[in-house]
Amino acid sequence: MRRCHYLLILLLMAMTDAVGQESIAELQADGLLEITWQVTPERFVVPGERIRIDITVATRRWFTGGTRIHLPPVPDMTLKQNQQFATNASERRSDGGWTLQRWTIDASTGAAGNYLIPPIRLDVSVAGDAGRTLKGSLKTDPIALSSAVPPALQNLDHWVAAPELTLQESLSDLTGLTVGSAVRRTITLTATDVMAMQLPAQTLSEQPGLQGYSEPPVLRNRSNRGSMRAERRDTRVWIVTEPGTHTLPAVTVNWWNTRSQTLEVISLAPVTLTVSGTQDSRSGVNSWPMPGLWILVGLSGLLGWRYGVRRWELIAVCRNGLTNMQARVAAAWRTLQRPPLPDRLNPGGIDSAPAASSRSEP
Repeated sequence: MRRCHYLLILLLMAMTDAVGQESIAELQADGLLEITWQVTPERFVVPGERIRIDITVATRRWFTGGTRIHLPPVPDMTLKQNQQFATNASERRSDGGWTLQRWTIDASTGAAGNYLIPPIRLDVSVAGDAGRTLKGSLKTDPIALSSAVPPALQNLDHWVAAPELTLQESLSDLTGLTVGSAVRRTITLTATDVMAMQLPAQTLSEQPGLQGYSEPPVLRNRSNRGSMRAERRDTRVWIVTEPGTHTLPAVTVNWWNTRSQTLEVISLAPVTLTVSGTQDSRSGVNSWPMPGLWILVGLSGLLGWRYGVRRWELIAVCRNGLTNMQARVAAAWRTLQRPPLPDRLNPGGIDSAPAASSRSEP
């Protein structure tokens, strides 16, 4: 008997869900629930440029729960929901008051061509009659987009398509550099209407007399009411291995200004390093052995006078002491003559690129 009660409850729940799905469709058919969308910009876009898909869900009732968006996969295209919450609003129409939810979907193409986004599904919860909550799905129509590469970008491997872009750097103190000094250079690239993963990485090239070490890049994304701001921060530490004049390379970013529809090249000038001193000048090897030898001879004579050590024993002690001192001086000299750093990263092993880390901020 109890099993029959369970089956009856499950049957009633299934019927309630079916009624809810049908009621959502009836609300939409009766003009009490609607979904609209708009694509910005309406012109053609370049690969990597942000495409905004603004979706608005409106009802004569009110929303009783959260809305879930299901984004379909599209080859060679990025679709992302960067905002966690909708922008809620209300408006007055001829037939009464309406409650609205506005969502923004960010899209960008990976290459030139024509794209078709399948219908985007939204699961909604709306108030029904007698205090019931109606759950169901709404869908957009397929959305067609076009992407093209203008002549100014055809010979470039990478660019950033954004309405605003800045490139900055910070350097550690460059005064009094000697062999073994470390120079820290941080390059910060900031742009709007892009995601941090779309900002180009700064390559680390070999520089004579310098060895470079890369820290993991820091990526930040900020989204507020449909606006986006991305930041990429790359830090390089250069170790000086030879005296003289060295140059840190220039940094260049190709910027496609989406406002003016023009190509701009943003760059940072090369950095000149002046390194003084030589590797041999770091050692005082010529000055310290002689005092050490004189101290050893003096101690040996004092021991012989104090304890009556025989002459041959004193000579043996001095000879062994001089031999050990010469061996230590020779080892120290060989150590100081070696380069302060290995010829390449991870000597004797397998060089590997540093792992990237990403940190996102609301």
